[in-house]
Amino acid sequence: MEKINHYLSYQFAGGLTRALALLLALCLIPFILFSIKLLSNEVANWLFALILPVLVWLLFSYRKALIEIPERIYLIGLVLIFVVSRAAWIFIMPTLPISDYAFYYNIAARVAILRPFTDIPWRAINLNAYGYPVFLGLWFKVTSQSLLSAKLFSLFLGAGSLMMFFRISGYFGPDIGRIAPLLFTLWPAQLLYSSVLGSEHLGIFTLLFAVWHLFKALDPEDRNKWSGIIAGLFFGLTYLTRTALSVVLLWGLICVLLSAVDLKKKIFQIATILAAFVAIIGLFYVAIRLVFGVLPISNSLITLLMGTNYESIGFYNSADAEEYFKFDTVEEANAYAWQVAKVRIVDNPVKFIGLMMRKTPWMWSNDGFGYGFSTKKLSSTPHFASTEFGKAALEMTPLYFRTLALALSLLGCARIAVKRYVNQHNLFVIGAILSGVALHAVLETQPRYQMPYTPFLLILAAIGFAALIDFTEKSAHPDVERDELAG
Repeated sequence: MEKINHYLSYQFAGGLTRALALLLALCLIPFILFSIKLLSNEVANWLFALILPVLVWLLFSYRKALIEIPERIYLIGLVLIFVVSRAAWIFIMPTLPISDYAFYYNIAARVAILRPFTDIPWRAINLNAYGYPVFLGLWFKVTSQSLLSAKLFSLFLGAGSLMMFFRISGYFGPDIGRIAPLLFTLWPAQLLYSSVLGSEHLGIFTLLFAVWHLFKALDPEDRNKWSGIIAGLFFGLTYLTRTALSVVLLWGLICVLLSAVDLKKKIFQIATILAAFVAIIGLFYVAIRLVFGVLPISNSLITLLMGTNYESIGFYNSADAEEYFKFDTVEEANAYAWQVAKVRIVDNPVKFIGLMMRKTPWMWSNDGFGYGFSTKKLSSTPHFASTEFGKAALEMTPLYFRTLALALSLLGCARIAVKRYVNQHNLFVIGAILSGVALHAVLETQPRYQMPYTPFLLILAAIGFAALIDFTEKSAHPDVERDELAG
């Protein structure tokens, strides 16, 4: 068994990492081309043509200075920049909740006063996952119920996500540990989305917290038996917040199986992760049933129904929604959605593959959701948001950032593909993104659904940027031997 374990942990894991890096690189090429097509504003094009080279030069020039800053000081500085920038956006842009976001707020208001859900028809509850409105309601109970309080909840979750991401990035080496969190802090779509009551804020926080402890479980030197339990608990909370993100847990378990730890510890970690995952979900379901009088059955199969609709190219459409919500129970609606989606896929697999290839680049290339949702409905419109320049800056900045991140991630994949040593962290990040791409190629298409996977993309972008710096320095000083940049 030990020989098999050694083979899985080294030869097989190394080959799989390089193969998946190449596969992801192939996926990124059409994503990059599609993202470039979205850059259609001439004002913004000229603006970023001037600004982008300056920003890149600054990062090139001060990379070593970033590494030399004490870790705690650097993290505090990033958190301060993150909090101040997001708080400023929240106060400047008076976003009002619409659609799902308004519904989350109303359910959270019920949770805050512990009012049962038994008087609400299942169609009105319409939740893919109950986690976000429940925890927002508990936040209301501790603080106060107001729109500002809800936005501050998102702000604190974002700051917590940055701190978790900082810890995760450190596993990839000193360069990546500084560049990736900086990219997260500068992430424009997340900044604009901070005034929106989206479940993605909680989903990203719980996911990154889970991944941080999963990385601890992957460490052969880790003696903390709680790592797997904590990872499982937070993967469970992630499932309760964004059900589709459970695909990252499945990939995480594969990475544990392929890790360098001994076989007994692998079995123990996988068992504890799964046990904690099931336990927290079970406790949550029991609590909702006892306190609010309903069993929180997800209606997430509606996303499968819409994701397989050829006419809407996998986007939300009223025709599927009408058919889904005409049933008396959510169980009947889910059974209908499963049956229709299965027929659409099985009857014409080639056509369905074509649908997947059409809708996937749109989702993974477009970071415009932050601008779209934050300005969709306002209590008042700030002056700069109504000017041509203001609109161009708000709309195009996230798209340029996304294009740059995708291009650097392609370099990151290339760097990983030529590596000759095994790094389970690289394997996890690449596989997590690919699992998200594969899942959402089937489910409903929404650009904001890629948001929880973007931190992993930013790690690849940081690896790509570090590789670019390394190449530039070696080209400028070919006779000087340099330490290989981590990644």
